Amino acid sequence: MRIITLIAAVTAWAAAAWAEPTAQIRKQTVHIDVISQSEYRMTEHTEVVIYKETMSQLANFYTTLDKSEKIERFACVVEGVNSKFNKKYKAGDLKYSEYSGDMVTDLKSVELSIDLPLYPIVVTTDVTYHRTDNTISYPPFLPIPAYDTEVKEATCMVDFPASMNLRYVAMDTDMKPVESTTPKGKKRWTFTLANQGEIVYEEFSKPLLQQIPKVLFVPERLDYYGTQGSMKSWEEFGLWINSLCQGMDVLPDDARAKVHELTDTCATDWDKVRVLYNLLRRHTRYVSIQLGIGGYRPLAAEFVWRKGFGDCKALTNLMKAMLAEAGVASTYTLISTKYDRLIDLPNFQQLNHVILKVPTSKGVIWMECTNPEIPLGYTHDDIAGHEAVEISDKGGHRVILPDYADTLNLRTTKVKTVFRPDGTGSINIIDSYSCHRYTRLYGWLKKSEKDRINAAARAYSLPFGNIKRAVARMGYRKGEGGRGLLPLISASVEADQVQIATSTRARLFASINPLHGNFVPSHIARDRKHEIYIDQGFKNVEIIEMTLPEGCMLEATPKPVSITNEIGSFTSTVSVEGHTVKQTNTLILRRGTYPAAKAQLLDDLDSAADTVYKGKVILKRP
Repeated sequence: MRIITLIAAVTAWAAAAWAEPTAQIRKQTVHIDVISQSEYRMTEHTEVVIYKETMSQLANFYTTLDKSEKIERFACVVEGVNSKFNKKYKAGDLKYSEYSGDMVTDLKSVELSIDLPLYPIVVTTDVTYHRTDNTISYPPFLPIPAYDTEVKEATCMVDFPASMNLRYVAMDTDMKPVESTTPKGKKRWTFTLANQGEIVYEEFSKPLLQQIPKVLFVPERLDYYGTQGSMKSWEEFGLWINSLCQGMDVLPDDARAKVHELTDTCATDWDKVRVLYNLLRRHTRYVSIQLGIGGYRPLAAEFVWRKGFGDCKALTNLMKAMLAEAGVASTYTLISTKYDRLIDLPNFQQLNHVILKVPTSKGVIWMECTNPEIPLGYTHDDIAGHEAVEISDKGGHRVILPDYADTLNLRTTKVKTVFRPDGTGSINIIDSYSCHRYTRLYGWLKKSEKDRINAAARAYSLPFGNIKRAVARMGYRKGEGGRGLLPLISASVEADQVQIATSTRARLFASINPLHGNFVPSHIARDRKHEIYIDQGFKNVEIIEMTLPEGCMLEATPKPVSITNEIGSFTSTVSVEGHTVKQTNTLILRRGTYPAAKAQLLDDLDSAADTVYKGKVILKRP
């Protein structure tokens, strides 16, 4: 799908975190003047006060334009709050670039990078955009650009012809428009946000994009690169998308022959899907194509077959065509990798990806054609549980993809430690990740041995030079309820001469669990402002076996721990058999959204785990 401005506008800030407010939108005025169905002019005035260097990027200007839009006016003034510093920038200072990396696009980037010499400082920007054709949506109102940014006053006015059906939706805000009529007889909506406090970054909170107040503006009718359609409902939205796909699924003769060569002897529809998915993996690669209507219309299947590349739309369309040739029905499906639910108002700002729904005798496959390295039958974590729009000749149909139960997102770790009277020992680790957890180790599969050892040293707090072996293997286990095969990646790590215990003249103090040397409790309940948001739950099971040195007498072991609350549970048990101490730890975290007042429950789980991870086996020397 074409890159969506709403997503790109705030993603770069989502990972940043500061302890206190560092910037303020002192004044922002946005005026969108809709001239016709396809033409609009937008003027924007923004005054941002930047108090600290951590927010210096708010001074920079960046946007993307396609061939139907341009910047008519630009001015920027940078002024010191407590000094006489003053510097001005004009349109000629803007830098334009059509470079797009691995994308094929008609977009060009426009930017101005400003080095701020002092703080606090005020950056005032005035810009006018003019779009003349092919309008599929209007710029959204996004008054908060980053964490820890206050908004003193922000206003958005939208003027549009009285005869035009323009629609809006306010998200994560209760803002409602004041309706009026302009002197020229147009309708006007005025949205105002005032004295909005900063959004503070906190662990276990929703992404910034899902917290900031925003308003989307959508035309009910579409007139886009010579095509007409409606966004009155998701059904009509789907009819327009379906019309763009018509005639794009014709395969050349050699492709049809190849499909039959591979599938005519297959016993089941699953086998057909499997061999064609492998063909897609071998035959194609991903390249983002965003030229004109190509941001929404897939490339022809014949073109993709011949060239061997395409974007998510094109690769999905090719796979759909190959499956149809093999007698397997499938459905072209639009989805968001950012939002798990769609709003009632059809719009393009929320949809950024295309996948394929393939019903089989073993269950429905939500196929990721963009990356055929993803195991067939696995619904990956960027789409699992998300709402999507299936496209057919009957239009668009909303559906929610299935997700994996928290306990299927499983990490199982088995550790065997043999240590000597001098406090050193050998450690063998077999660590397995399944379902949504498996991507944590996926990168190991393509690493060199040196890089795997380096990764293992970081992951398990082991000295690099003591690791003798670190390998990773991809596997599968059978899913439940017809879910197909679930991905499973296992790492095997062997280390020797690792310092396991500290010692005195009379005793050895050994950490039974070597995996959590860097564990630090989060303490998220302190001054918690946001609700607790756990997007994906999981289950961790650790089984640690420690073989004790001959001649030493076991004096103490860690005590058992058990805690269960609304958010999850943590249990730890210890048993002794001969010269072996065995500890089993089980952590379960449940997905969900919880009030901020319940943050202490998460801290309680952390505290219990911290107690166990710091536990010692105490041995008395002979």
